[in-house]
Amino acid sequence: MEVMRSCVISHMSEGLSRRKIEDIEKVLAIYNRKVLTLEDSLVKACKRMVTDLEVVEDEKSKEIQHLKKKNSSFRKSCEASEARVKEREDEIDNLRSALARAQHDAVESYKASSEYQQDLYAYGAESMSASISLTKEWISTEHLGVNPQAFEHNVASIVLFLGLVMMFDAILEIN
Repeated sequence: MEVMRSCVISHMSEGLSRRKIEDIEKVLAIYNRKVLTLEDSLVKACKRMVTDLEVVEDEKSKEIQHLKKKNSSFRKSCEASEARVKEREDEIDNLRSALARAQHDAVESYKASSEYQQDLYAYGAESMSASISLTKEWISTEHLGVNPQAFEHNVASIVLFLGLVMMFDAILEIN
């Protein structure tokens, strides 16, 4: 029995080993198919990623060119703005210096005009008239015995002379 048993066992073990080999080959075939499928998937994914990377790099280079153009136009705009600011500052400086000279120039222009001479004569006449009136009043209060009407012509001549002297002194001081 023992012999038979060993024959059966050996035959069974041969069958088992053949079956195991066939099973292993099937498993290996399945494994190889899965590996090939995975490899194909990885190759496709890699190609997709390379394509996506190329697209992204192309977009990036376009964006860089776009930003360079914007930067260039922005710099030109800034330079133009700075030039306008400089022009405005120069205009402001010119206006400030003109404004500083304006008062002096206006006085000099007024002095050179005929209006100035007319104003001097008008102010002189007013001053002379006031001087004559004050002189008459002073004579009548200080010198009660003197009739101011009798000396009016003489007083007017004296006041006129004094007024003219003062007016010429004022003209000389102004000039």
